[in-house]
Amino acid sequence: MQTFQIGETVVLKSIIKKSGALYDPLTHVKVTVYDADGKVKVDAASPDNESIGVYSYNLNTTGYADGKYRFRFVATDSGKISKKDGAFKLED
Repeated sequence: MQTFQIGETVVLKSIIKKSGALYDPLTHVKVTVYDADGKVKVDAASPDNESIGVYSYNLNTTGYADGKYRFRFVATDSGKISKKDGAFKLED
């Protein structure tokens, strides 16, 4: 798990594949960030589409507390939902 300093911008990334190839879902991709207590810090934000199948979200951590954070990318495509989870740590 990567560790960042509070106030840094943390770049969250997700790579989406279908049948082994990079793929852009037809409907949408959203990202949600949770703090150590499971409270939502960012709710269903739209990440940037860097290239086919590659999504990123720049999270400004100014004002966040020390601790472990989790994030989840959710891709929806014709009713099919896929999820990718990750985590990072912030410290002062």
